[in-house]
Amino acid sequence: MRMNLKSCACAFLTIAALAASFTLAADDILKPGVQPDHSKSLFDGKDTSDWVVFGSKDPADWPVEDGVMVSAKHDIATKAKFKDFQLHVEFNEPSLGPEFKGQDRGNSGVFLQGRYELQVLDSYHNDTYANGACGAIYGVKAPLKMVPKPPGEWQTYDITFHAAKFEDGKKVSNAHVTVYWNGELVQDNTEIPHETGSGSKETAAGGPIRLQFHHHSVKFRNIWIVPIKG
Repeated sequence: MRMNLKSCACAFLTIAALAASFTLAADDILKPGVQPDHSKSLFDGKDTSDWVVFGSKDPADWPVEDGVMVSAKHDIATKAKFKDFQLHVEFNEPSLGPEFKGQDRGNSGVFLQGRYELQVLDSYHNDTYANGACGAIYGVKAPLKMVPKPPGEWQTYDITFHAAKFEDGKKVSNAHVTVYWNGELVQDNTEIPHETGSGSKETAAGGPIRLQFHHHSVKFRNIWIVPIKG
């Protein structure tokens, strides 16, 4: 097949445009220790009024103790829904006995748009499959490095998420995420090709921030978000 110069130029520009759509500007990335003035608190240590039981309209009933909320009973999700955003989450793993191993050790998760799970797990001296470790996009991509803190110490996620794009009801580009865990880059504009695990189905609509209860009492505090205008 023969292409003329004009066709080649158009093809090149199309490829360049697609590549550019997957590139995040440096000032779009949420860096550790930075909280923009226009951030919105999702949990400020007082109550869970911004949250509901996931999949319902019932108020979230995770207990709030000493300024933190503790995972219990079921998943919870924000009332608000989001598309592209920067998100900060702090979590603290429980101290469990040596009989708790692998995925059965401080398991929880931060679901972006309720669809894509950023794994929360006690990965301190605790081996498991790579794409199920703390800092992983569950079942999709292992973290670039492991930087867990011991149970009882607060850990941080600084997340920049860009939603999947749809045109005429058809997905034309996948979601992408960049994650700093405890100040270290562990997901670098990672492409997420589909919803993960128990994540909700992908659509063009925004989705909530969802926190998982997975049998263990994981603590959360200081959760805030900055929607990014598309």
